[in-house]
Amino acid sequence: MERAPARGVLGKSLAFISQSSSRHPFIVLLIAALLSVGAWLAAKDMRVDATFLGIVNDNEPVAQHFYDVSKAYGGSENLLLLVECDDLENGKAFLKAIQPKLQKLETWIKAVDIQLTVPLDDIPEEAVVLPTDALKSLSSELEKNPGFYKRFLQNPGLGSFSQSFEEQLPKLAQSSATDAEKARAAQGLETVLTVLEQAVNNNKTPSETALAELFGASIKKENEGPSWEETYLQDGWIVSKDKKALLAIVQLRGNLLDRKLGVHYFAKIIEETDATLKDFKNLKAGYAGAAAYGYEDQQNVLYRTRLLSGLSLLLVLLLFLFIDRSLFGPFIVGLPLLLGTLWTFGLVRLFIGYVSLTSAVFGILLFGLGVDFAIHIVVRYNDSRASGQSHDDALWTALVLTGRGVVTGGLTSAIAFFGILVTDQKAAQHLGITTGLGLLCCLIAMLTVLPALLTLTQRWKRVERNNSMRVPLLERWVRWVTEHPKGVLAGAILLLLASLALFPQAHVEYDIEKIATKDAVAVKTKNRVEELFEVNTDFALCVCKTLEEAQEVTAKLRNNVPSISRVDSITDLFPANKDEHKAQLTALSSQIIQLCPTVPNLKRDFVEGDMKRVRGLLRKILALGSLQLQMGGQLSADEKTALTSTLERVKALLKQLKSAPPEKLAALDAWLRSRTTRLVKPFIEKTARSPILSDMPEMVRNKFIDKKDRIIVLAYPKESMLDGDAIQAFFEDLKKVNKDATGIGQIVFLFVSRTLDDLPLLIFSVSFVVLLVVSLDFRSAKLAFLVFMPLIFAIVYAVGAVILTGQIISVLMLSGFPLILGIGVDDGVHLVHRVLEDPKAGVVHAVTQTGKAILMTSITTMVSFGGLLLMNHHGLEGLGFLVTVGVGLCFITSVTIFPAVLTLVAPRIPEMQNLCK
Repeated sequence: MERAPARGVLGKSLAFISQSSSRHPFIVLLIAALLSVGAWLAAKDMRVDATFLGIVNDNEPVAQHFYDVSKAYGGSENLLLLVECDDLENGKAFLKAIQPKLQKLETWIKAVDIQLTVPLDDIPEEAVVLPTDALKSLSSELEKNPGFYKRFLQNPGLGSFSQSFEEQLPKLAQSSATDAEKARAAQGLETVLTVLEQAVNNNKTPSETALAELFGASIKKENEGPSWEETYLQDGWIVSKDKKALLAIVQLRGNLLDRKLGVHYFAKIIEETDATLKDFKNLKAGYAGAAAYGYEDQQNVLYRTRLLSGLSLLLVLLLFLFIDRSLFGPFIVGLPLLLGTLWTFGLVRLFIGYVSLTSAVFGILLFGLGVDFAIHIVVRYNDSRASGQSHDDALWTALVLTGRGVVTGGLTSAIAFFGILVTDQKAAQHLGITTGLGLLCCLIAMLTVLPALLTLTQRWKRVERNNSMRVPLLERWVRWVTEHPKGVLAGAILLLLASLALFPQAHVEYDIEKIATKDAVAVKTKNRVEELFEVNTDFALCVCKTLEEAQEVTAKLRNNVPSISRVDSITDLFPANKDEHKAQLTALSSQIIQLCPTVPNLKRDFVEGDMKRVRGLLRKILALGSLQLQMGGQLSADEKTALTSTLERVKALLKQLKSAPPEKLAALDAWLRSRTTRLVKPFIEKTARSPILSDMPEMVRNKFIDKKDRIIVLAYPKESMLDGDAIQAFFEDLKKVNKDATGIGQIVFLFVSRTLDDLPLLIFSVSFVVLLVVSLDFRSAKLAFLVFMPLIFAIVYAVGAVILTGQIISVLMLSGFPLILGIGVDDGVHLVHRVLEDPKAGVVHAVTQTGKAILMTSITTMVSFGGLLLMNHHGLEGLGFLVTVGVGLCFITSVTIFPAVLTLVAPRIPEMQNLCK
């Protein structure tokens, strides 16, 4: 065969590579090896940034504000630990066991709250921080029962308390007592029994909730509905309505942007939890929250990406055996792929400086795309050898003739990825730069290393190759299409219109739960928490510079903001009206001074008389209760059951008190005295001022005050922060009240919405640049039209298939369109180049010969991206479906619409006028 002269810079360059690879293959491989060593030296100590901060725009004001606020606050999210059990005491024991283990992970965990009560020992002057309404309730209580409180305040302790309560019982048992009085009596009786049971059975002091009830601070207003706390809080424990679940709050340090992907501390939390669970039977525990869900999603994606990247490379190399039918086939394509990958990371070090999440996972893309260059070269080389050409001539044909299309196709694919740079999203930019560079490196490796390896294997084998690949069905199909071009195009257009008719049904999904890992345990736990406790796992941070601003923000957020379920604010501990609060403090102080002119003496010993009073109180309760049961005509069945249960508790207590050592009740007596003193002293000594921030205990400050002494108001949404529409509505409401509000949900929504907003510009810019490259290559608008025609049909068909099959359309799936554009245009480029190479050979010959290479490149790409269908991840499976179907349709339209159109329009194209003769 007489070689046609190589034309242009590209043709002469390819001819030079062909001659060098044939004559000096070792020199070519040596140069490639030196480049590889240089790339390895550049990349070996490259920093790996496996955090979201590495792909989120750190110059984005919203992201930067979130990062700054969450860093000063010390966290931006919580984990909710759900414990489901048949026995609440067993669940409480588990939480007490796991709490210290989790708190040891202080690098990541800020606090573990298993009870939502502030220990009174931690509050310097706890009574002063009571809200104004609580002060009024306490003042009213003192007015109603002055004798009771006078005796108790002057001589606090079990004996005085028992005597006073015993004197009140006959009055409360009278039929003339109001419902409110009966309710208070029942509440007081429950408190007495709980306190005594804790002291006698467990040698424990009473709870802070019980103490608050003793002094009336928790009395509710009449006709006021129960709050969330009153519904779910029992003695500080968060308990479900069915009494079969407990909830604990794990406050996290740092935020989602700082966390490294794949080395998440949540694994340590799970390890500690599972180890603790082994000691508890009939109990299960799980975590809900962004950290838990993020960890599961990361682990699923990383594990399957590593597995599928290796599997993708293996399958691609095995498929190459079908093309080359030589044991050397996988080696001659695998080595250039690996070298191209190494060169890529060397360039990534130069252009980006570090490996981010998106630049680290491009392997699954590169193996499917990079091998395409090798397929076109090897298929053409084998066809030439089979037709009788020598190795040198066959290599020249493959590189100079087919290589021109390979270069154009490679450039268009790389430019398609570089086109992503028009978006300002760092994650997309990293993917575009890395994959674009990767394609160029693989293109260079396939044009240099692959021919050198072909030369060496040919020398080593010393046999003539006859590995020409045949696809008879393809030839018959193309021939039929060229015989019925009008009918084929009419059918294609009808199918196009049908696909376009489906477009209005398309809906882009914003809900992260529906586009990320399937069946995540954390999502199931989140749904269970919301079902059992009516509480959301997410919150936002509203930043206030002053207490007055925080009070204003809190009031507005609680004033029927539609998207907010609850607001936690330190302002609940401060008076809305300082003058009113100070006046109430002064009045209450006067009442206390009248009842107790001096601070109670703490040194009085617990005496036997106190024991007698306690027993006398319990006997009187038992007697009155038994009498009420005997005359219980007015009692309902439920009331009788409750009263019977109470009397059984009283009998058990009386029996236990006979054998209980006095030390147990003595400890309770001393505890009551010390707490009473701590309640009395603030009113006597500190009535000159209202509470200030410095009065707050550390537990409260950690929750509501950041390191810059700004006050943080926590706002909880009604709906999940995994839903983009809910996120948008929630933060729009927040921003109307507090312009500095921020949260993880806002960052998630920003990341998704900005990517979607940039997508039209991205597709337009990629299409424009690719069209420009193709037009420059062929120097003809008509030929460029031929290249793009099959691609346009394929993309419309692919969208129709997505809608018709009910696939979830997400930002991840939509990112596949530039990919299909870059891949699909290669098919048309190679077809047009083959037709122009020898127009006299005819449409059927040109499309069939190039079509078998396109078939194999399509299969390898479909195999690579088809692996995403096994990711167990809605978004990645959608991406895999779109690209797999899209690339397959690109092949079908290339061997159907292209020959049909070419048959009709070839006479009008000067370069192809001899095509159909």
